[in-house]
Amino acid sequence: MKVFKKREKKKEINYSDIMGFDIETAGDTNEFVLACFYSEKRQYVCNSKSEVKQLLNSTKLRNYKVYATNLAFDFLGTLYEESHRWQINERQGTIYSFRYYTSKDKNGKYTKPVSFFDTMRIVPMSVKALGDIVKVPKMDHPKCFGKVPSNSEEFYELVQYCMNDARISYLFIKDIVIPYLAQYKIPLKQTIGSMAMEDYRNNHLPFPFFQEPETNREFAFKSYYGGRTETFKRGKFNDVYCFDINSLYPSVMLMKMPNPNKYKHIEHTSINYIKSYEGVSHVLVRVPMHMKIPPLPYKKDGKLLFPVGTFKGYYNHNELRNAMKYGVEILEVYDTLIYTETGYYFKGFVEKHYQNRLNMKQKGDPMQIMCKLMLNNLYGKFGFNYKKTSSVIPRNQLNYDKHIKKDCYIEPLSELNEFFSVESAVVTVPDYSFPIISSYITSYARIKMYEYLADVRI
Repeated sequence: MKVFKKREKKKEINYSDIMGFDIETAGDTNEFVLACFYSEKRQYVCNSKSEVKQLLNSTKLRNYKVYATNLAFDFLGTLYEESHRWQINERQGTIYSFRYYTSKDKNGKYTKPVSFFDTMRIVPMSVKALGDIVKVPKMDHPKCFGKVPSNSEEFYELVQYCMNDARISYLFIKDIVIPYLAQYKIPLKQTIGSMAMEDYRNNHLPFPFFQEPETNREFAFKSYYGGRTETFKRGKFNDVYCFDINSLYPSVMLMKMPNPNKYKHIEHTSINYIKSYEGVSHVLVRVPMHMKIPPLPYKKDGKLLFPVGTFKGYYNHNELRNAMKYGVEILEVYDTLIYTETGYYFKGFVEKHYQNRLNMKQKGDPMQIMCKLMLNNLYGKFGFNYKKTSSVIPRNQLNYDKHIKKDCYIEPLSELNEFFSVESAVVTVPDYSFPIISSYITSYARIKMYEYLADVRI
């Protein structure tokens, strides 16, 4: 049984040397023009892909973490062809990071990687938006932007433009991300969700969470739905007012959550368990046909709907009780998983980061963006769907026994069959997999939004 618990704290966390990276391309086919690497200590300009590879194969970047904004574009524009030298971390079409291996050991195995990361996996913002945060404006496009420079003057302008973008990516990590993480002794991870999880695990976890059996987790996963984004009316309207709930997800994380250590599967279930305990039930419900805004989510053909009528579904008890309050009937209960204890397990995490954000906003400190990101990106990690995982494998690394026999889907990504997208059938369950937590947080958020629709929902 896996246990989600505090890690042994390191006395000091080493934040590796970092560098910004950007490329410029030309034409509709994005032909490589140049690449820039930036740090305060070193800057490099590469006029060809081969110069990029020479730089990486030297020792100059050996200990660096290299950050680009929109890494996929930079990766595909420079290192995509040399498949035997890289290892990519990709999930459902999104490149999170990759390593470019610079050497071989005596057994022919590639070693000594240079690691590349994407600022957009920390904050989904453009270079221009990051520039506003670090107070380095993104430069206007030079005359030869998107073209091959025709003279030295155009080349100089394009280098300045590219280096400035690389500098912005660098400064965001150096001046915003790392100082914030250092306050809490959080290691620099590739995603904001991973960093939020490290902070919660080491600084706010009230007690160890023992991972539930897979049957429980699968049951809870079925009750985990996203937010409401449907269109209620179409057309052109005048005098429209927009409203926003301040820190919606952090605010509902202050509410009671099921204790994943205290569960019980009920064989002979009834509606009484839904009324008395937190948990998840598989039910048959009837939503009144007259409801203008129905309360229960339903997944169909990959879309999230909120229908009326009679249908089956998996819902947590919090959401079912709310639906019953507004006239939804539970016609039958097929299966139930209950949690016999609840608690306020995220109170310390939310209050600390929220208060820090208020203090930083008052001072005009740009690091407040990190508080917001940490608050909004923790809950999803507990509901991480580890079964939907994929990776990109170069042809020379594709192994019959390792991949073809064990994986459920393999698709070539190019006409030359140089790279393959591999969906894994056998995956490792992370120790933080507790979908019941994500299910409750998202349902609390939907209910809170539903309460603001009181005037129009029925």
